[in-house]
Amino acid sequence: MRDTERIVLAGLAGWFLCLDVANAASPASVHGKVVDGKGRPIAGAVVTANDRAVGHTRSVYSDQDGRYALGELPAGPFDLRARHFGYKETTELGVTAKGQSLDLRLVLETDEFERLGSLPSNRWFALALAAMPNEPMREEFQRQCTFCHQQGSWATRVARTPEQWQKIFSLMARMGGILSPETRKALPELLNTAYDDQTAFKRLNEQLERYELPSGAGLPAVIDEWEVGDRASVQHDIVVHPAGFIYSVDTTKDFLYRLDPRTGERKAFKIPDGGMPLAGIFNATANVMPPNAEAHVAPHSLQVAPDGKIWVTLCLGNKIGVFDPKDASWKLIDQKEGIYPHTIRFDQKGELGIRSRFRITSR
Repeated sequence: MRDTERIVLAGLAGWFLCLDVANAASPASVHGKVVDGKGRPIAGAVVTANDRAVGHTRSVYSDQDGRYALGELPAGPFDLRARHFGYKETTELGVTAKGQSLDLRLVLETDEFERLGSLPSNRWFALALAAMPNEPMREEFQRQCTFCHQQGSWATRVARTPEQWQKIFSLMARMGGILSPETRKALPELLNTAYDDQTAFKRLNEQLERYELPSGAGLPAVIDEWEVGDRASVQHDIVVHPAGFIYSVDTTKDFLYRLDPRTGERKAFKIPDGGMPLAGIFNATANVMPPNAEAHVAPHSLQVAPDGKIWVTLCLGNKIGVFDPKDASWKLIDQKEGIYPHTIRFDQKGELGIRSRFRITSR
């Protein structure tokens, strides 16, 4: 894209995301229309080109007339995917970028499980909140169960036995999400009932009748995603460096990753373990990490200092890491106060604040 404003949105498990809000149109190498089974245009459909060979995808929205344009892309081949709520998604495999017009056809989704299962997580989470018997439990559930990860996704609404739920609550408690005994006892039945198809489908359809989903039609945005790490990686936080690079920390692998969004080049920097064992200060605690994790210090949050160095909280190592991009060197600082350094920020004076009572400056 030309003349765009780039906004880094999030770091996902194995992915970086960026969004470009376009200020001027650019020539499209792949474009076309999204239509329904009768050839009528579908506005607000998401069209994605996935280049699996380089681990890069680009997504755009169709406009009011169903038109989409993906902008300049490598020659490919890549997979072209279109999706919209209420329709079955469609994929064209092995597409090459030759400036051609390619129309994508979506047919209505008749399976209620698939249709409502594609709703955003917040629509499902509202069902769980409504099931709480009183405001204190609702507030506790929302505060303790969402401060780390979103609820209402497909993984969080799976029906489980009381024993399976209690195991999850215990794992949450080890990471700081502590529920009262009353809430722990009530939640298994409440969540299983709220997310049960027979209960949920009726209420979700009632929601849709009252509040329409935003269509996104004509949204002048281009969303680029780059795959980094491996399938077990967890890209936790990201930051944009003044030099134009995007950095991310991999919590389960003890890596700092760098992406150049201008070229797609990716590079990984191993974070020293500082002599810490696997799972760091929690190495004597069972089940503190998933089985595929290889974290000794577990980077969590990062920020660019005024001098261009990158400061990283190492939560399981109870340390702070300082990375110098000039020579790719690391310095580790032991945290003398508090435990589990979580979030790190610089203020306008260059002073560094770390959530866990530890404060230090970059100078």
